[in-house]
Amino acid sequence: MEKIGEKRSADDVHCGILSDVKALLVEVDGTISPISFVKEKLYGYVKENTQEYLTSNFADKEVQDFVESLRKQATADAETGAEVVITIPAADANQADIIKAVVDSISGQLSKGKMTEPLRKIVGSIWRDGYKKKAIIGELFDDVIPALKELAEQGTRVYVFSSRCSDSQRLLFAYSKDGDQSEVKFKYGCQVGLCLFPVCVRFWLLCICANPPVSLFSVHIWLL
Repeated sequence: MEKIGEKRSADDVHCGILSDVKALLVEVDGTISPISFVKEKLYGYVKENTQEYLTSNFADKEVQDFVESLRKQATADAETGAEVVITIPAADANQADIIKAVVDSISGQLSKGKMTEPLRKIVGSIWRDGYKKKAIIGELFDDVIPALKELAEQGTRVYVFSSRCSDSQRLLFAYSKDGDQSEVKFKYGCQVGLCLFPVCVRFWLLCICANPPVSLFSVHIWLL
């Protein structure tokens, strides 16, 4: 009997399900990578290392652009009467004070599951830094790479989807526990934002120009 939340192996899935599939859209969380890796390790790294990253890269244009976007966001939140508004000090303020406010803002947004485009980019940069330092090692289920390689060799177009930046998906494969898997032929993307599955599926079917009858959207499912 299959346990709740247990991941089925590729051998347990009837091969006929992919016989007419021309394009496969695969979500990251819980499908090709453990949810615990995403929630605990990836976001845990951001929480623990944001201040250090901002301090080391404060003068970079990307960081400055992000800080400015938070200033504008705080102004907009105040004008709309938001319950919590984290004001970012002006550019000529003390650097430590600016960074503290930015860290508080990032933490607050992530705790609410809020992922704006500027936040997505800076979080992706923090992850990239962690991967390059080998402080983060990408975790993929053992059957993922062989399965994706086989599908690609058979001519099936494979697309990897997540609500995070596409760069974070590339890093997951490039710095995996089994070495660099970047040679696997598939495409990445995340330009939908919130994971509203019917909307996401329609969006990606349009992007890959595939008809629903010959496309398959793979997402983690809790078996109840």
